[in-house]
Amino acid sequence: MAAAVLLHVLAFAVTPVSASHSPGGHRAEFVRQRSREPTVNATLPLLGQGLVQMTIQSEQTSDVEEYSFVLYNKAVDDEVKPAFTIRVFSESVAAAMFNGPVAGLGIDDSGESLDRCGDLRGADDMGATSMCEGTTKDGKLHISLAEMEGRCAADEACAGFSQNTEDGAPYFRPQQNITAIVDDFKWTTWTKGSAGVSITINDNSKDRSSRITNQTILKELQRTVPWAPDDLVKFSQSSIEVWVSVDKKNGYIRFGYGYPLLENTMVQIGPLHSCLTDDFVETCPIYNISTVGTTTLGKVEHAVTKFPIVNPEPHLLVDSQQNTLEILSDRSAVVPATLPAELQELYALVAGDKVAMTVDDAKAIDHCVKTEGCILHKILKDKANESEFGDPEMVYVRATIGPDLGNSPGSPLVVEIWPPHCYSPIHDHADTVAVIKVLSGTITSTFYNPLAEYRNGKPVPLREGDVSKGQVTYLTPELFQTHMLKNNKNDSCITIQSYYYLNSNYVHNETFHYTESSPTDAQDDPIPNWDGLHLFNPGSDIQYEDALQQARAFWILKPALPSEKSEL
Repeated sequence: MAAAVLLHVLAFAVTPVSASHSPGGHRAEFVRQRSREPTVNATLPLLGQGLVQMTIQSEQTSDVEEYSFVLYNKAVDDEVKPAFTIRVFSESVAAAMFNGPVAGLGIDDSGESLDRCGDLRGADDMGATSMCEGTTKDGKLHISLAEMEGRCAADEACAGFSQNTEDGAPYFRPQQNITAIVDDFKWTTWTKGSAGVSITINDNSKDRSSRITNQTILKELQRTVPWAPDDLVKFSQSSIEVWVSVDKKNGYIRFGYGYPLLENTMVQIGPLHSCLTDDFVETCPIYNISTVGTTTLGKVEHAVTKFPIVNPEPHLLVDSQQNTLEILSDRSAVVPATLPAELQELYALVAGDKVAMTVDDAKAIDHCVKTEGCILHKILKDKANESEFGDPEMVYVRATIGPDLGNSPGSPLVVEIWPPHCYSPIHDHADTVAVIKVLSGTITSTFYNPLAEYRNGKPVPLREGDVSKGQVTYLTPELFQTHMLKNNKNDSCITIQSYYYLNSNYVHNETFHYTESSPTDAQDDPIPNWDGLHLFNPGSDIQYEDALQQARAFWILKPALPSEKSEL
């Protein structure tokens, strides 16, 4: 393992190399520009506490079946010792790791056993394979536990096995699928391991309350956390984001996927009791953690911040003058002062009570959206016909306020007009900070983890929430950067969006990026790389003042116009 090096912050942008037009938008190849070369180790800025975020490329894991992150303690004499190991392993490694024995009989979703050997209960192998050599008609194998484990580990169709010890001579019955284990005193069951992640304390004497390795099987995690990947080694995307949170104050080590949010935790150890009392602080295994290193992967892109993940992060903002004890307690919103200075400036621009829309103006805009002949209806109809994002319902109007000032992708202030039941693609925001205030109606924001350059598949939402008139939501490069907006109501929704680059971001990215599920070609095969990143230039459909004046004028004349509804 290479020697530890001091952290450098890795700002990056995605820049198009070549692009061609396609029915769903602009297709492009991308390169990532980074300020410095990625490194193997990250040195935490504060001893014993911090957050390390890492980007792992799929080619880094193509020839490995597992990799690890090692957290090192720096002793008083400057000796560095491993304190924790976070191990990430693939399906093939896990195949030899059996969970059990567990009292009871393994069954599948039908409530019955699905046997691997014999020719009963779904089985069709009377010894044709080495897995079932010596089987009886009803799937019994009279072999040792070691041989049973070896056979099952080598057989892709074996999901585990149950042992019967109450019916004459003990025997095993391998099974093709085990989703539950039901009480049955005659049986004991082992299930084959699956891809997962674990945390181990290297020196258990440091904290005797946590001697056992904590492990998470990813397929089991997906039952409650459906956005989690099922494999962190042989993953489908071109890259993934992972993080390690070192929380000395509360005695936790956490490992997670995607944005650094508590709900993205995949495995954790804690609370470590010796970390919670001053009397035993030197025996706390987190006490002097100074370095996080990787094994097998070599160089890993990373960034480090000094605060660990402790609480759930709300996606709503609330003014400090409107904050309450209840909000502080349930964390339903956060005040802007806790977020980057650039975001605070945006909040000051758009969140005030006077930045609002009258009921009459909202009605005029809604009428203009829905009625043939009005400018907003024409813009939306043209965009639907062009199918900008590959779906005629993926349309909305971007009415900009002022010119592009160079401090954001496009104009920093945009009024967005959302027709009923229309929505955006899943997209990111070029590593900007943003504040979004609802001026009329309700917008539903569905949040996702970071998009990869290629092979996103169909992204799974990690959170969804409604933002109603007067409410404010936000995003940063590290939180809620990727989302989809949708108006689920029958009236138009109107929002004001405001964006800034961070002052520390010297490589500006002028485009947003979106993804969509792969369509098929004439042979019904998925089009390669369609579910990668597509370019979207956040330009202007119309100036806001022009849109409002034309909508007002059209509203005044509405009794003389036919009530023709939109074809959108």
